[in-house]
Amino acid sequence: MKRPNALCIAAHDPSAGAGLLADIKTLESHDVYGCGITTGITFQNDIMFQGVEWMQYSNINSQLLMVSERFDFEYAKIGMIKDLDMLDHIIALLYDTFPVIKIIWDPVMSTSSGFQIHFSFPFEKIIELARDLYLITPNMEEIKMIFPELSEENGAKLLAKKTNVLLKGGHAPGVESNDTLFTKAGKKIFESKRIYDKEKHGTGCVLSSSIMANLTLGMKLNEACAEAKNYVEQFINSDDSLIGYHHNQIL
Repeated sequence: MKRPNALCIAAHDPSAGAGLLADIKTLESHDVYGCGITTGITFQNDIMFQGVEWMQYSNINSQLLMVSERFDFEYAKIGMIKDLDMLDHIIALLYDTFPVIKIIWDPVMSTSSGFQIHFSFPFEKIIELARDLYLITPNMEEIKMIFPELSEENGAKLLAKKTNVLLKGGHAPGVESNDTLFTKAGKKIFESKRIYDKEKHGTGCVLSSSIMANLTLGMKLNEACAEAKNYVEQFINSDDSLIGYHHNQIL
C-alpha cells in the first residue's frame, strides 16, 4: 500500500528535536511520507536558541513549486513563521497550488529553551486568517498572548467561531495536562496526567505533526487529536534526555 503524503512548512532546527526535522520524523513514524518547506534557519541545539535567519517568500515559493511538481497533499502544517503577513502569503500559496488542501497552524511564539520569537500576534489578523485554516494548536501561553484580555478558554472559544482549535494544556497548573478541542459543535477534553522530570524539546511540533499524520491516514479530528496526544506521551516517556525517540506506530 502506497504511503500518503503530508506537507510541513516550518523552520530548520539543526538539533532535529523540533521544527521541520521533528515534523518529518513524526510523519515517518506514522507511515506517512513527509515533504518539508523551510521558513527559516535557526541557530540552536536542544538547550539553547541564539537566533533565526528567515527565508524570503520567494524562496519558500520556489521550494513549494518544485515539490508540487511531484507530490500532491491533502493536509499541510505550518509551524514557525516570520510574521502573520508571511502566514497570509503561505496560506494563499497553498490554496493556489492545492485548492482543496486543509491547513494546520501551530503558532510557535517561543522555544522550549525560553527564547521569545514573537511577543504578540494581533488577534484581529489571526481571526481573519483563521477562516482559511482547518486547525490551530496554541498552548496556554500562546492563546493568552493572542487574547490578553480573555481567559485561555474564552480566547479559544472566540477563535473556534472561525476554525477548529486545540488548546494544549502542557502549561496549565496542577497535576493534569489536559488538551481541549474546540469546534463549532462544542468542546472535547483529552485528559492526561502531567509527566514530571521528562521535559522534551519540540513536543508542540510533534503533536501537531502527529495530528496531521492521523488525519492524512483517514481519522476524524477527535480521534486524530486523541491518538496524537497518546503519541506525544510515548515520545516524552521514551528517554530521559531532552530529545525523544520516535517509535513506528505501524509496528
